[in-house]
Amino acid sequence: MARAVDASNCVLKVIAPGGEVRTVPLGGAEMQIGSAIESTLVLGGHGVSARHCRIELRGAQLYVVDRGSKNGTYVNSRRCVEPTELHEGDRIGVGAYVLELAPARGPADAKQAAARLRVEEVKLSFGDVERRAAERERMLRYAREWQAKGRPRRLLLHQSDLRAVRGWPAEERSSDPTLAALIDATTRAMRLRLALGLSLAGAVLGGGMIAYVASGGRVGREATPTTTPTEVAAVEKPVPKDLSQTPDGPTGPVAKMIEHEVRPGETYEDIADYYGVSMAMLQKFNTFTTGEPPVTGARLKVFTSKPPRPPLEEERYIVSPGDSWQSIAGFYGINSDALRRQNKKFGDQLRGGEELVFMVESVPFAARSPNPGDLPIFIVPEGASSEGKVTGGALKNAVQLLPSKLCEVRCSVHSFATNHTVKALLAAVADFRNQGYTGEIMIGDLSRREGGQYGPHKSHQSGRDSDIWLLTRRKAYLKTCNNCSTKSCKPEPEDVDWADQWRFIKALDASGQVQEVFLSHWLQPKLHEAAKAQGATKDELDRLIQWPRKPGHPALVMHSEGHVHHIHVRWKCDPTDTACSNQK
Repeated sequence: MARAVDASNCVLKVIAPGGEVRTVPLGGAEMQIGSAIESTLVLGGHGVSARHCRIELRGAQLYVVDRGSKNGTYVNSRRCVEPTELHEGDRIGVGAYVLELAPARGPADAKQAAARLRVEEVKLSFGDVERRAAERERMLRYAREWQAKGRPRRLLLHQSDLRAVRGWPAEERSSDPTLAALIDATTRAMRLRLALGLSLAGAVLGGGMIAYVASGGRVGREATPTTTPTEVAAVEKPVPKDLSQTPDGPTGPVAKMIEHEVRPGETYEDIADYYGVSMAMLQKFNTFTTGEPPVTGARLKVFTSKPPRPPLEEERYIVSPGDSWQSIAGFYGINSDALRRQNKKFGDQLRGGEELVFMVESVPFAARSPNPGDLPIFIVPEGASSEGKVTGGALKNAVQLLPSKLCEVRCSVHSFATNHTVKALLAAVADFRNQGYTGEIMIGDLSRREGGQYGPHKSHQSGRDSDIWLLTRRKAYLKTCNNCSTKSCKPEPEDVDWADQWRFIKALDASGQVQEVFLSHWLQPKLHEAAKAQGATKDELDRLIQWPRKPGHPALVMHSEGHVHHIHVRWKCDPTDTACSNQK
């Protein structure tokens, strides 16, 4: 008798036509399987229909349901003509793939499985165990970045991340000293922000207590609540001068007096909200009348634990259908009223295609909480071969890169490559998205199905070259062009977000699979400037960017004429592909 399956503790072993095996967790109420990119489990080619079948949970039992596939779905060699109950060890035939239902590995094998997951090219998963492992890896990455940047407040954990790590066992939270310190610092900062954000009376009392503790119990006489603004300005002297030199105390950062330069369109309420102080605390050290707008460029004194607000830079955003003032403001972490004040010509209801122009903070990159849970799992067919040089080779058994939630594809007839190239490309893009990038990424030309020369390209002949459009400040490309498979328009150099472009270059470099990247020499100074602003070291700049050296000097990013709308990424040969040549 077939053994009943425990739906909460089982996985799919996906056996590709070439014999490669990958374990995929079963999570959620159902798993859609097919070659369509919106499937939960994407199986490329080999007799797989776009919407081939699905595995669904009914009560505590799993069933497989064929979705009208051309070649049918089989369970243990018998074709499914109706929903079929699954049991442990059952083998599901989907085209040339075999999906075996197996129990999840026990504790003894979990470490080995985790070790293999760490070296997989595409780190996308759905199961609870994989989510937890990915969550821990992400927190450790945040902790390392926080430590490397000198433990700044801007890199403390988000509130949602703090809630997540508080749910870990105590020994897991304390297993890494740097992560434990980050969790502790974030907790203290949250408590301090709460203390400074109390009601009027509580805020004044809380500020007095902070000053009292910081000065060792020696605080001068405070002004009474009835003091006029002019008289309040004279109270600046009693504020302990040593607070500006006081290091972080044992309970977290200590409040001190800083200066804030008023931005265009900013209100006193905006300033107080940003620094986590009440209006009374802001008015205590500055002479102004509530209700009147501050003068742009004026400098205000603020008693706070936060550093001065970073400078602003212009941001552009193309409205998509369904966007609202609140959703766009929330995405950028700004006030929706301030966003509307900077775009007065637009009404209450935004329409797709409208372009908003506004100012956002220019700060070094801090990775956001990734949300990879809605990304598809990719099973890339094996067996492709890059034969010969990139400028005179061919492509055998090509794999097609399809549009997905990771990236768009400009032209499907030119999106063929080796499986090694597709895996490396998807892994680099996934890594970049896991760092927080949510804008559009457009993959241009790769190779034709058989390889060889085509169009204006001298290379792109053996499945190892990929054009990737430059990233824009709008986070989306204009949709007014007819560009093969897409309406998107190539970006102009003046529209490029060079800070994001530098982060993407670093993600490509971190993959270890990129041989070289081409970008016109006259655009490289902009990339170089953005890299320096992000804290790149001299050694890093010299290794990754050719400029200010002349064209021909070795670096990852090299000059090639005409690369002004996109970068050209050349991927290394698959070490197992003996026919591939890294020569040009």
